[in-house]
Amino acid sequence: MTTFKTFDVLEVQPNRAEDPERMFRRRLTRLDPGMGKVSVLERAETPTCELDFEWFLDGRVEIGTFKDFLLARRGRAVPFWVPSWRHDLVMAVDATATDANVIVQETGYTKHQFSKASRRQLAFILSDGSMVLRTVTGSTAPGNGTEVLTLDSAVGVAIPAATTMVAFLHLVRLQSDVVEVKWHHQTLAEASLRFVEVPREIP
Repeated sequence: MTTFKTFDVLEVQPNRAEDPERMFRRRLTRLDPGMGKVSVLERAETPTCELDFEWFLDGRVEIGTFKDFLLARRGRAVPFWVPSWRHDLVMAVDATATDANVIVQETGYTKHQFSKASRRQLAFILSDGSMVLRTVTGSTAPGNGTEVLTLDSAVGVAIPAATTMVAFLHLVRLQSDVVEVKWHHQTLAEASLRFVEVPREIP
């Protein structure tokens, strides 16, 4: 598996016809003195993301990869990176291999998300399935409908805007030590996994 910032990256594409299901949970504390105003405080810098991941196991090689992945996780003990597999950001301009700045369509990333460490890790997923993993170190919004993201290093390959998915890279753990596998045949199965984001553990 590819390693990014000391943790493994799960690069297997989930077995879904549509976008993988993703939920966000907020950690709130409600303060009620019994009379007067009730206060609600946010306990985390950003809502925690939970992702459902359907892993299609076709053949002994895929099954072996799946088993190796589970053994390396040690249940919920060892975190790893996984892309959201969604178009979280949309590139507005092609990037060349030497570019360390990428231009995306304006979504309020600079104002609302760049300040969160858990939203600075990006996966540029190319049409052939390969990934370019980078950290956003700066973000500006010029006011022309785009935002300019400064990366920790040049992307290294040409990245066409029209065919590239720009997904947030989440640091997660397995939600449970128990993994459900549905077997269709000795060499054909599907595994249902749920991942829980652990933003405070990002290096």
